[in-house]
Amino acid sequence: MQKRWLLVLFLFPLLLWAAVKDGVVTVAVAGTRQPLIATRTPAVWITVQCHPDNTGDCYVGGSTIADGRGVELAPGDSHHFPTMGEFRDYYDLSQIYADVAVNGNRLLYVYAQRIP
Repeated sequence: MQKRWLLVLFLFPLLLWAAVKDGVVTVAVAGTRQPLIATRTPAVWITVQCHPDNTGDCYVGGSTIADGRGVELAPGDSHHFPTMGEFRDYYDLSQIYADVAVNGNRLLYVYAQRIP
């Protein structure tokens, strides 16, 4: 019982400081990278998943992402971008790009934003 209370006391402040959000990016034309979100969107952590119904691989990375570059994910596979150092450090979802091997394939993502 004591361990549960310690866990609750540890996690409760994190829940007050972060909001979890999610989305889907569809890449209409394979080989055409696009950001997860078009506008600056800070996140303290991100998890991306190649949609399980896709018929080809997904690629995740920076602005130079392409087939054979970045993180390659088979349908159903995921990749986690963990919290960086201090809680005030963040990723920008507009600087993380997705590409796909087959037209119209999708990438799912979930992320946490710090609440000011």
